[in-house]
Amino acid sequence: MSNISCLFLIDSTGSMGWVHRTLRERLAMMVNLFDQEGVRVDFGIAAFRDALAEPYTAWLPLGFGADIARQEQFLHSLTPEGGGNNRGESSIYALVRGMEDLVWPTDTRRRVIAIFTDDKGHIPDRRINSWQELSNKLTTNNIEQIHLFVTEKKVAWYDPLSMTPDCLIVRHPLSKDLNQLEASIRDFVKTTSVDILDDSSPLFDRTGTNPFEEIDESETELVLSMDVFSHVEEDENIFDDDDDIFDDIDEGEFVPVVAERTEDTQVPGSKSSEPVNRRSSIATAPPKKETEEGLSEADFVFDWD
Repeated sequence: MSNISCLFLIDSTGSMGWVHRTLRERLAMMVNLFDQEGVRVDFGIAAFRDALAEPYTAWLPLGFGADIARQEQFLHSLTPEGGGNNRGESSIYALVRGMEDLVWPTDTRRRVIAIFTDDKGHIPDRRINSWQELSNKLTTNNIEQIHLFVTEKKVAWYDPLSMTPDCLIVRHPLSKDLNQLEASIRDFVKTTSVDILDDSSPLFDRTGTNPFEEIDESETELVLSMDVFSHVEEDENIFDDDDDIFDDIDEGEFVPVVAERTEDTQVPGSKSSEPVNRRSSIATAPPKKETEEGLSEADFVFDWD
């Protein structure tokens, strides 16, 4: 049983070659990161261009079920070209086809879609007419999260996705700074995996409350149930104990216990003079040899509907 089914929708127009290469080199790293979270993930992949300008090359699916090596070959085969002269690519069209046309794993607990693009989409586009229609499709197809890896200048165009009440929209910067991109990938893995092993705990309160915010201890109350006294008989002293811990102390003698303080003792509430190292290690995939031959898009069978 897979805990998460995650579909990558990848822009394959002229400016996106570096993304294909970066994802190909980091697929194994992502699997490793999910493993560290104790989560099993099934990846699906599809590429898109502009259906309004180039309808016959706008949808290039690999789908689910391929192993990492096959997925890497698919990413290597993509040719970054086209895009048309209009503003935007068919990311929303690809979102609809990814939900409705691909065969998703049935034994999964969460469906997630990640979109990688440096441009806006089209509304309307082929097979989609409005944001409200898209929202209904997301709900019908049980998509719980959409992760947007979109450039800063274009990401605001996707804000209407947030109208879907039961779908979490997460924005990650699409940056050629590889350190920042790897940080985004780690955030993606963390957010996708949170609470997946415990369905009783929701990911986010849909009213906007973030469960990861710090709790103000002054606002909490300790409630003691009176049920613990239900077995006590009337007039019984619950503090009576035949084994008095003070029996060995001579009457009138007080034996104080003093905790010795050393130079290393940390006083509660005080700040340590030494900075705390909060750096975490980055999981990386072991280097692999480029032994497979590059495949072209012609080697993959695509559905042009």
